[in-house]
Amino acid sequence: MTKGNDQFTHKDGVSLKEHFNQRFLDIQRAVDKAEQTINTRLEGMNEFRETIKDQQATMGTKADIEQLGNRINKLEALSDIASGKADQESVNRANLMSIIALGIGIITFILRIFGI
Repeated sequence: MTKGNDQFTHKDGVSLKEHFNQRFLDIQRAVDKAEQTINTRLEGMNEFRETIKDQQATMGTKADIEQLGNRINKLEALSDIASGKADQESVNRANLMSIIALGIGIITFILRIFGI
């Protein structure tokens, strides 16, 4: 349509057709760009999900943690028992040394009394 003229001409139709074709191309480019942006974001989200899935696969369950806690408690108890045995062994060794020293002292005392 020309300015001041209400008649629709073939020339107007061609330019209108070109206008709509251009608009459709612009819209298609915008849709393609939005789709690409969404795909990129979804890829990032999928990577995040995979990371979480891998992390869950390597994490221990509550039962695993409780089992480890029980094993640690048993090891601590065994360590305490072993430590107590080592202490008793030291006491026994000291008692033996004392008895030997006492025997030597008694023998020396008897030898002095009899003048040997």
